[in-house]
Amino acid sequence: MKTKTNFLAAGLLLATFANGFGQAASSVQFSSANYTVAENGGTAIITVNRNGNTNDIVSVDYTTRDGTATAGVDYTPQSGTLTFVAGERKKTFTIPILDDGFMEGDETVNLILSNPIGGAVLGLSSIAVLTIQDNERPVRLDSSFDPGRGVTGTTSLRPFVLSVTALPDGKVLVAGGFDAVDGLSRTGIARLNLDGSLDRGFDPGSGAGGADQYSRDIFSVVAQADGKLLIAGVFTTFNGLRRSGLGIAATHSLLTFRPAMARRQRAWTIRPEAELWVLACWKLRKLSPFRFSMMV
Repeated sequence: MKTKTNFLAAGLLLATFANGFGQAASSVQFSSANYTVAENGGTAIITVNRNGNTNDIVSVDYTTRDGTATAGVDYTPQSGTLTFVAGERKKTFTIPILDDGFMEGDETVNLILSNPIGGAVLGLSSIAVLTIQDNERPVRLDSSFDPGRGVTGTTSLRPFVLSVTALPDGKVLVAGGFDAVDGLSRTGIARLNLDGSLDRGFDPGSGAGGADQYSRDIFSVVAQADGKLLIAGVFTTFNGLRRSGLGIAATHSLLTFRPAMARRQRAWTIRPEAELWVLACWKLRKLSPFRFSMMV
């Protein structure tokens, strides 16, 4: 003869069934009360376990609800039914995670099991929380890196930095449209020490030069294996020598690298390989690639 006993404990109704052999009924619950997934992880996998009697077919419904996360913005809402066949103890469902690109902090999704069928009951962990870990973390300014007054210019259109290059020794090259760094004359390019101060040992002389404020800017810098610097930009001279938008600089001066670029052409970006590719500009309108052999 089958018996049925109901227990009420701590406000939670627990149902336990026994057959003639004293075998407990199935209970279904989440494998954990807490799950985590990275915001850029793509998908969260949620596991639901079945305990006790596994001889019967049982099912349970699942659904997601907003915690601090918002459905359709932070995740794709899910709902459905999990069916356990005889002998089956584990089922999973997935929740697509949406990476919104905003710095919001970690956010949560509530997971809920309900409506057990087939003689099953809900276990203690019928509610769980999924935490979406924000991958946009706040950054903190490194106060040990101090460039002083930074870059300054002599016109309303300057200053600006267009290129930052980390060197193997930890120093940093900055290039762009400026006339001074921390109060000292540096036109278009400068090197900073590990603490951000101006490296006075790197002196480009008069630097990038041109006829007006629109034609003495450096757009791109590449540090070569030999320690020389390949520079490109909108300039007609460098340290007083005629160079139309492209040159190679050593520690103190420009070397004899004279690419066959037209007077009004300007180099925008550079990519050194076995040969040198330059994306150049004619009258600042049409972009076209050029290639030079690396012969200096």
